[in-house]
Amino acid sequence: YSAVIEKFVWFLSQETGTTSISVNRNVRHIKRPVFLHSECSLVMISTDQYDQMLLPIDIEWSRKFRPFGIHYCGEDPHRYAQSFKKIDNLDFLDVGWGGDIRELRKNLPHTFLNIRLSPVEIKRQSKEEIAQIVRKLVRESGNPWLTGVCCINMDSEIEDEKVSTIFDTVEDLRNEY
Repeated sequence: YSAVIEKFVWFLSQETGTTSISVNRNVRHIKRPVFLHSECSLVMISTDQYDQMLLPIDIEWSRKFRPFGIHYCGEDPHRYAQSFKKIDNLDFLDVGWGGDIRELRKNLPHTFLNIRLSPVEIKRQSKEEIAQIVRKLVRESGNPWLTGVCCINMDSEIEDEKVSTIFDTVEDLRNEY
């Protein structure tokens, strides 16, 4: 099973130079593109099922393909913190909105955590609330140098000022640290 996926991903990377174009913008300081395993479906299975069926593949791929990362867009990536901890070379983790950043950092002290903001929440939040949330999440990460902030799937209903607030807050945090 993993050989078929591996072949497909190899083909994709040969054609595009990466396994995930959208993520590479966030980790552009890593020397090579991240080999990203998209695991959106983990929200539908138990941690025991992951440990039995997918964790061995992630461990194998983390040894073969560096840097290695996991895309987890669900709201509960912390549920897998103990499992992800078993992946020796987990260089990057896309952290779905709602994830417990402290729990993930506790288990993954050397992993780049890419914190995903919610476009649904941003739509209803004020600029001040957005800035406060970004600051809180980066603080909870425990290591701003191994933390990114992103938000995708924003549409025309999100005001430009709110997007600018995200960028401005991250820039302010860079200057503070």
